[in-house]
Amino acid sequence: MAQAGREATAARAAERALIELLALEREITELEYVRRSDALDRVSDAARRLGELSWSEDILTRAATELGACSEFDRVLFSETDGGVIAPLAIWDAEGTRAGEETLAALADTRARLEYPLLEYEVARRQTPEVVVVAAAGARTPRLLAEVLGWKSYVVAPVTAAGETIV
Repeated sequence: MAQAGREATAARAAERALIELLALEREITELEYVRRSDALDRVSDAARRLGELSWSEDILTRAATELGACSEFDRVLFSETDGGVIAPLAIWDAEGTRAGEETLAALADTRARLEYPLLEYEVARRQTPEVVVVAAAGARTPRLLAEVLGWKSYVVAPVTAAGETIV
């Protein structure tokens, strides 16, 4: 009889533990939904602010700042494609404007031909984003860019206008 009592107590304790785990799982799921919803609101606000600008106000430079400020990224780098070359255009750094400006100045001469085998070439051609792991990508990522920025991984996403990749 004592054995049955211990088993029943253990079963109730296991049941309580499972109920607590389910409650924690539900709470984590709800927090993830709130985080995503908040992120969408921040991006929507940033897009609205950018929509109020004209091209003469250097919207692409401002876009790096807006995306960085509304996201959880550490850095945002916008590069332009011009004549088959990819060149850094604007940067936002979570550490502050000066750190971003210093990094952009260091990148001033880091232009790369936008051609195969660069992953950036494939992203621009397919117009789909891609996560780049520098160590795994090897020659498929601009070497100078990875060295100056010190990134181990990053996301490349195209900005398009009228079906053409512009940034």
